[in-house]
Amino acid sequence: MSNQVKTTGFTLLEVLVYVGVLAIILTFTLGNTLDLYKRVADVHVSRDLNAAAIVALERTNHEIRNAVSINNEALGSEYQGTTSVALALYQSTESGTEEVYIYASNGQLLFQIETGTPLALSSDDLEISDLSFTKMSSDVSEAVRVSLTMSIDRDGVSLSREYADTIVLRGSY
Repeated sequence: MSNQVKTTGFTLLEVLVYVGVLAIILTFTLGNTLDLYKRVADVHVSRDLNAAAIVALERTNHEIRNAVSINNEALGSEYQGTTSVALALYQSTESGTEEVYIYASNGQLLFQIETGTPLALSSDDLEISDLSFTKMSSDVSEAVRVSLTMSIDRDGVSLSREYADTIVLRGSY
């Protein structure tokens, strides 16, 4: 009979090496995972900003295309005590002609028919700045160039982009 005792398991040195290797792997994995979450938040904020810009510019585009003419006196002037420029359009309706205003106030892009209630074309978490309207005319048509800067600050991500569009009035060609 032999007095040899069989030992199973790991030595202290082996356990320390395994724990060290595991700690290094987890550090890289955790760092990459946190970076991935940050990039996903950046993409979501960027997507939301672009979607909001598309909605605002499409509605502005729709209103300008349906306009009969532009109120030249109101173009680029301050609107109803705001510090923003306004675009005033004349649109035909069944009952005659109505004036439509597109302007920015308190960081919001607003649309208003005559003296009605303003309708926000941008969400509350967006900031509209540097709104400008430029009228372009030729012998056969009228167009308006709309430029604006939209900013968003959400989930620790701040983003600001400039958007522009040129729209031809349908009734002008």
